[in-house]
Order: sequence, then structure tokens, then C-alpha cells
Amino acid sequence: MNQNMDAHMVELLLDSCFEAKRITDTLPKLPKGMKPRHNYVLHAVYELQNNAEGCRVSSVSNKLGTTMPSITKLVNELSDQKLIEKYQDQADGRVILLKLTDLGYRYVKKYVLDFHSTWAENMQDLSPDQIKQTVEIIRKFKEAMPKTLNKER
Repeated sequence: MNQNMDAHMVELLLDSCFEAKRITDTLPKLPKGMKPRHNYVLHAVYELQNNAEGCRVSSVSNKLGTTMPSITKLVNELSDQKLIEKYQDQADGRVILLKLTDLGYRYVKKYVLDFHSTWAENMQDLSPDQIKQTVEIIRKFKEAMPKTLNKER
């Protein structure tokens, strides 16, 4: 074992993961029928919809690292709520593309873009390198999780 990494250090990392979960639990209250996962999908569609090839369900799935059936279900829920519009690709009518409705865009602006901007203003003392390092540490921590423990859940 790395002399700098012991069980106590793992405990500190795990405690900060729990703290991060508590932070995400304090995000703004969403409108009725909206789940936090919906925000991730809306934001992904917002970022992908202007690509040359358009925004496909598979693109959202890849961006979010989630299964196609899971994203399809969320997209259908967002479509039912009139936040996402599905339409046929003009070049290939078999392909269904996604775009935000005006209401969907307003949700992304209020619950993602504006909120992230305000949050970023409150974290001016963190450098981009510190943030990147934190993200990398969390990714490595997740990858290092013992596989036997992960399967029991």
C-alpha cells in the first residue's frame, strides 16, 4: 500500500463523497414532475442539439454515460412534459433527433445555466486546476472501489 494512502485517508475521501451528496441534495427545488436526472438530460440536449449531426438519444446516452433504455425513458418523460421535442432527421427519416422546446430551454437556463453561473461566482477562490484535480481524484476513487463490494449492492 502506498505509504501516503491508508484506511484513514480512504475514510476521509469517502466522507467527502457523502458531503458532496449532501450538496447535491440542496439543489433548487424543481417543478412538479421533474427529477434531477431530467436536468442532466435537458442540459445534454442543450449542448448537443446544435451539432452538425443533431442530437440523438444515443448521443445523450454517450455523453451521460448511461444506458440507452434509461435515457429513452427519460426523453419520453421530458417529451410528455413538453420540454423536449422529437423530430425526424431530414437526411435520414429513420433517425429521430431531439431539441429543447422553449419551455425546455427556460428550464435549462434557470435550473442549470443560471444556477451554475451563480455557484461559480461563489467559488472564485478555486483555480481550474484545483477543480480538474478534484474531478480526477473522484474518478480514480470510483475506479479503485473494490469490485466485490460494488457487486454486493
